[in-house]
Amino acid sequence: MNRNDVELVLSIGTFVVTVVGLGGLYAQIRSAARSQARDHDRQRKQATLDTFVGSSAERHAILQQLPNDRDVEAVRAFCPAPDAVDDPRFQVIVAHLNYFENLAVGAEHDIYCPKVIDSLVGGRLVAAWVAYEPFIQGRRKLLGASSVWTGFETLAGQLMPARSGELWSQRSQD
Repeated sequence: MNRNDVELVLSIGTFVVTVVGLGGLYAQIRSAARSQARDHDRQRKQATLDTFVGSSAERHAILQQLPNDRDVEAVRAFCPAPDAVDDPRFQVIVAHLNYFENLAVGAEHDIYCPKVIDSLVGGRLVAAWVAYEPFIQGRRKLLGASSVWTGFETLAGQLMPARSGELWSQRSQD
């Protein structure tokens, strides 16, 4: 073998080692990215649980003052006029709806996990949307702000397919 042949073999060998090394580096980067994504997902789930547990006493106090979300007639009879801001019921209802809005916005911005929200309060969230929708629409109209509680509406709509059609059929009767 002459000198040029040896240099060619060494060059090819160096190239192969470099390609294999880059392949290994690529695999490590992909593995780290997957690990980081899993960790982010776990953190979102933990944040969702922490919010739920951390607000449970306050939520319990609010729920004690409201009719059951699944009793559409009772909820709608309980709701004051959309402009009755001095009515104590108004304040409790707004706190209740804001809780769902905050969860929805957190899910939309990748802070909370929608699947965990669904597991913890999905049924109640959907039922609350159906029951309080006339009140919400009244507030939107009164304020001239169609964006009021839109996160809540969007999340309820996303969770709806997993729920019984009964709740939405009640909505369509209005």
